[in-house]
Amino acid sequence: MGWTTPRDFVAGEVVTAAIMNTHIRDQFLYLKGVGQVPTIQSGLTIDNSLGSERLLLPLLSTAECSTVLNAEGEIAFDELTHDVKWYNGSAIISAKDMATTKIASQAQGDLLYASSATAIARLAKGTALQVLKQNAGLTAPEWATITFASFLTWVNVGVTAITAVRYIPLGTGNAPDANEANVRVLIPNVATASRFYVKLTANTATGDSTIRLRKDGGVNTDLLITVGAGVTGTVSDLVHTAAISAGDLLSVSIAPFDGSLTVMQVSVQIA
Repeated sequence: MGWTTPRDFVAGEVVTAAIMNTHIRDQFLYLKGVGQVPTIQSGLTIDNSLGSERLLLPLLSTAECSTVLNAEGEIAFDELTHDVKWYNGSAIISAKDMATTKIASQAQGDLLYASSATAIARLAKGTALQVLKQNAGLTAPEWATITFASFLTWVNVGVTAITAVRYIPLGTGNAPDANEANVRVLIPNVATASRFYVKLTANTATGDSTIRLRKDGGVNTDLLITVGAGVTGTVSDLVHTAAISAGDLLSVSIAPFDGSLTVMQVSVQIA
C-alpha cells in the first residue's frame, strides 16, 4: 500500500467503498505509517517499522540551508557537506563544527571547555608539572607553572654611626662588614627578588639611611628602602623587583647612618 494521487471528486458521482477505501482509509494509513514508510514531498521520511526506526531529513544545498534554516528548531541535512544543520535561535549550528572545527587539532592530554554558551574550545596540554588555573578575565582555563617562594633574612642586633657603605651579614648578631665579599649569598637558581622588608625596633638617627639589595658583587638592584630619621617598625619596597640569575651573589648594603639602631631585620622574597 502506497500513496495514491488524491482523487478529484465530481459533483453527483456515486461514492463507492473502493473509492473511499483508496482515498480516505488507505491515505490515512499511509500518513500514519501503518504498513509502509511515509515520505513527505519535501523528502522527509519517517520509518517507524519495528527494529528499523529512522528519520530521513530533507536534503538541501548549503545555500538552501543558510536561507531556509532561520527559525529555532528547524533542521535539515546539507547534501553538499554531508552534515546535519540546525538553527538554535541565533545561528545555524553544524554537527561537524561541533565535532571537529571547534575542537580542531586535539592531542593527547588536551582539555575541552565551553568558550561560549554554544561553542566548545580546546586548551592544549601544558608542560610537565604545570597546574590548571582560571585566567584573569574568568573566561577560560589556562596552565601555570608552580613557583616556590623562599626568603633570605639578614638580622643585625645593632648598628652604630657609619659614614661609608657597610654590608649586613646573613644570619644573626653579626656587625656590618666593610668588605662586601665577606657577606655575599650565592643563589643557585633563576629567580625574582621582590617584597623587600626592613624592621627596626630602635632608631636614634637624625637623617635618612638607605638600605639596598645588591647582586653580582657590586650591582645595585631596584629594591631600595629609605629609612627616615627616628623611624621604627616595618618599612618595605613592594613595588620593585630584581631578576636573579643562577650563580648571582646577593648582599644588603646600608649607608649612611648617623645614629644607632637596635635589632635590624632585612628580608627579601626569592621566587
